[in-house]
Amino acid sequence: MFICCYWLLIAVVSSFKLQILVHRVQDILQGTLSRVNLIDHLHIGYFLGIASVEGLSSYFLLRKFFSARSTSRDIDSKVGLFSYLMRSTEIRLTLLMLIGITRTITYSFQTTAQAATKASGQVDRFVTTLECIFPIIMLCVSRLPPAEFS
Repeated sequence: MFICCYWLLIAVVSSFKLQILVHRVQDILQGTLSRVNLIDHLHIGYFLGIASVEGLSSYFLLRKFFSARSTSRDIDSKVGLFSYLMRSTEIRLTLLMLIGITRTITYSFQTTAQAATKASGQVDRFVTTLECIFPIIMLCVSRLPPAEFS
């Protein structure tokens, strides 16, 4: 079930990205900006698709961790491994979903293509930066001491 849904969403995300690329190339070759609104709408679908893929994969991963935790109570009580893995997955899900949703909202308010001339454009650039440095953020979070769970 997961594999089918995952690859279906990846195909949707890839088709959005391919359409964005094709329309940008057509605009460049024709020397116009006639497709900017269409490209903006395609970007929104692209960002929502990425957020959906992340949500789907995190949901199934959390289910897998929870079932493994319930079958391995003695290992989890000594090490706390499953609790740690579930917490890191929840943090990843929360951060990436917030980044994806914020990116979708702020990108839709941009009036000038590829320019941060207004506050929404600057917030979009900031969120894009967070998206790009996300692996570093996760590395820093993983270095935090594990929290005690009751």
